[in-house]
Formats: sequence, structure tokens, C-alpha cells
Amino acid sequence: MQLFKRRCIVLTDEHGKVYVVDGQVHREDGPAVECNNGNKAWFLNGKEVSEELCRNKAAAKKLIAGKSNNKSYWRRLMGD
Repeated sequence: MQLFKRRCIVLTDEHGKVYVVDGQVHREDGPAVECNNGNKAWFLNGKEVSEELCRNKAAAKKLIAGKSNNKSYWRRLMGD
């Protein structure tokens, strides 16, 4: 069994917050970008995804692990 250490950083400034994990914008439990004006964006492993995908924990875990091969399903969830 291998254990991986992940570097997690939350960048903040006068505009809001950005969650970065291992150099990529990423957050599994909420929006990875939170602007002070109320705008939000969801990212997994540096890719912008829909809020719906982030809320679907099982689907998000498959995407993060790279185990999905159903491209049309992911395109729909990711808003493509």
C-alpha cells in the first residue's frame, strides 16, 4: 500500500479564494473558486466541472481516479 502526501493550499486575496492541490485547482467538497461577488466554479484535478458532478461523489471519484471510459456521460456532466 502506498500513501501519497498531497499539498493543499488555499489562496486568498481581495477577490476571493482558490483551492489548489498539488499545483492544480481542485476541491471535492465544494467550489474550488469562490469569488467575493458570489461567483463560484467547481474544479477537479485542474478541470472545470459542473456542480452536479461534484455533488455526485461516486462519479467524481471515478473521474478523479481516471476510471471512467463513458465519454458522453462525462461530457454531459461537465457541461460540454
